[in-house]
Amino acid sequence: MPESGPRANVLRLRVAFGETDAAGVVFYPNFLRWFDQATHELFRSLDLPFKTVLAEWGVTFPLVSVHADFRAPLRYDDSIEVGSSLGELTPKTLKVVHRVSRSGEEICSGWEVRGCVAVENGSFVPRPIPEELRRRLA
Repeated sequence: MPESGPRANVLRLRVAFGETDAAGVVFYPNFLRWFDQATHELFRSLDLPFKTVLAEWGVTFPLVSVHADFRAPLRYDDSIEVGSSLGELTPKTLKVVHRVSRSGEEICSGWEVRGCVAVENGSFVPRPIPEELRRRLA
């Protein structure tokens, strides 16, 4: 599990009943929702909430690719940790790596790639990550 630190964060959650399917197991899209939530919390921990990034640099980071490997099921009321850390930074993308665990056991691991875009006339326009923002993320 990544430790909480300059480029990592840990989000602690409890599985809600509504996040499970008829078999009582967490429905897989919830892992991707937790990845997204953990990414936003990671940026907040860096004092860079997405709304601030958009206001200060005019860009945001929508999801362009996601991957997950599942190792064990989660069930209602399980306490989990989603450890997230910044991975590779390219001129126009960043990667966030996630690890979901329960009592130290890895349940799921995966990553997101997010593209840097400006929003112009309701459309996403790819942009390089602004230099000051890149420095703060590195």
